[in-house]
Amino acid sequence: MKKFLLLTLILIMTTLVFTSCGDGSTAPDGMQLVYESKSEGYVFWGPDGWIISNRGAVAATYLSSFNQTSITFTKAPMPSETDGSGAVDFDLYFQNSMAAFPYEITVVERGVSENFGTAEAGADRAKRYVYTYKYGELDVACMQILLTRGEDFFIFTYTSYGSPSDESSYYRTYLDKALAVCENFQFTDKSDEGEAPIPSVDKDGYYLASNKTLSGFELYLPVDYTLVDASALVSAKISNKANVSLTRATQTGVGILDYLLLRREKLSAITDSFTDIKISVAKAVNTESEYFDDWTLSILPELDSELKLGNLDSSRVAAYEYTYTLGENTYHVLQVLGTDNLNGYVFTYTALEEEYAEHLGEIRTILEKVIF
Repeated sequence: MKKFLLLTLILIMTTLVFTSCGDGSTAPDGMQLVYESKSEGYVFWGPDGWIISNRGAVAATYLSSFNQTSITFTKAPMPSETDGSGAVDFDLYFQNSMAAFPYEITVVERGVSENFGTAEAGADRAKRYVYTYKYGELDVACMQILLTRGEDFFIFTYTSYGSPSDESSYYRTYLDKALAVCENFQFTDKSDEGEAPIPSVDKDGYYLASNKTLSGFELYLPVDYTLVDASALVSAKISNKANVSLTRATQTGVGILDYLLLRREKLSAITDSFTDIKISVAKAVNTESEYFDDWTLSILPELDSELKLGNLDSSRVAAYEYTYTLGENTYHVLQVLGTDNLNGYVFTYTALEEEYAEHLGEIRTILEKVIF
């Protein structure tokens, strides 16, 4: 599964896990050490004065709690999309990933060849993609660089606000700093020394993956899940073929079933085929009521008294299971939606069809452990 890596409202602002490689005296002008990964072989320099917020597999830095402009870097599984020569087809990878992105995007730049890193220790190949989307009332702009170094694949992301074409936008204001990060990035020889500590786990082997101040919830994941984003949107990869995410709902002022229908309409419009499997509710609903007179789906909600989304009131929880086909792949999805007095939340588990059932036990435990 590739798209977990591009579900990116990447404004990483989580518990500090800062791995030092000395006193920082060798930092380029105007920069500070954000992260050194000896096992993956790289040194990530960020803008001086920005807050360092590394978490899991993601090295990250952001401007401030008031302006959450961020820069992140992470290693990712080597894509299966390749060209005729066997090299990674960055354009196809981006296309496939963005097809399942939960927000409607506008692509500004696609597949621009890029030099990433210093001349002596840079990437072998890199391409730049710039896209925008709406997150609530915010206009979000992302510059993402996909790159390879040897047998490894990495993703760099710069996220800010406003239009990339607007000189006065936050995106353009801090773009030079993001470009300086790219220019000064250094790949190094790999070793097993000095890695960041493994996050503490509970008795079930789950770790706290979210920052409740940013997300509004505590999400606990199995320790072998790789955290990709830990901002308002929390996402993690289970394997190359499966991922999970939890975030606040993007549409507000509508009921759970109405929200479900809106999400279905958007996703079905960009897929090759779409199949409804099951809609579950934790508290029975009257399917003979007037609400269902204009119901457009071929399936009706079914009672599942064991359905949970953490500590949310069960009368405010529903689940939606479906599959969709994109190219040669069939994806199986479970979405669990719930509300408290102020917000709606959407949990999504996505896997290729052949792997979907394998992780359902863990998914049920994850749903039980969430705290809002």
